[in-house]
Amino acid sequence: MATEKQIEANRLNAQKSTGPSSAEGKARTRFNALQSGIEAQSLVLPGEDPALVETLRAEYFGHHQPITPDERDTLDTVIHAVCLMRRFRRLEPQLVNYEMEHTPNLDPSAPLGHIFSQATNSSASRAA
Repeated sequence: MATEKQIEANRLNAQKSTGPSSAEGKARTRFNALQSGIEAQSLVLPGEDPALVETLRAEYFGHHQPITPDERDTLDTVIHAVCLMRRFRRLEPQLVNYEMEHTPNLDPSAPLGHIFSQATNSSASRAA
């Protein structure tokens, strides 16, 4: 536990340190939080380019310039949602094409319904 003298010294030092005041200093430090964001690595799956996530993050933070922790958390949530949406947009046609190519006797009048029904029935039989 800190002594009373250490606590007082910390208070005095904190008053001196108010962060960057020049425009150059503010510009240089505004993305500091990006370097250690807890979501940074969890957004990237094997085979994906982490630089794309960092570019997206820098663009959003640069455009919106969040100041408060709430603003940063909200922006992180938006960035995460955008990353997932982009991934799902790539994933959906791959899944559908794969299932259509590997489904015997595919019903041409309802191919999506056929592969969905087959996947649902397959999942149910595995769970039983």
